Amino acid sequence: MMKHVRTTHNVTTDRQKAMTYILYMFMGSYFHKCDCKSPVLARSLLLYYKEMPVGKQLHTEKSVMKAIDKVLRKEGMDPSDLNSEVTITLRGNNYLIRFQTWFENIVITVKSSGDYDIRIQKEESPNAVW
Repeated sequence: MMKHVRTTHNVTTDRQKAMTYILYMFMGSYFHKCDCKSPVLARSLLLYYKEMPVGKQLHTEKSVMKAIDKVLRKEGMDPSDLNSEVTITLRGNNYLIRFQTWFENIVITVKSSGDYDIRIQKEESPNAVW
């Protein structure tokens, strides 16, 4: 009988993918309209989100909403009247979620640990992630 062992690396990757989906889902809900340019990747990330225990989903969602609200308040941004195009990419070990509007870009970096950083770029600069 073969025994399956789950490695720490896979657990971290699963957490990262679930967190990437949660951030994409919740940040996207702040916009009037959000068009995902990476639908296949978004659907695959959804599977990792669905594998999370419900209690952990709810706790993580609450935490993400607070973090998003804090960043938007700090920047004085209300995206509810804006349309956005969103792309999700894997760069090295990090997932990058980019919400692009006519006025700002919101870039979220999700590390392999599941930790994340939300930044608002008012305009493209030489130091931009993209």
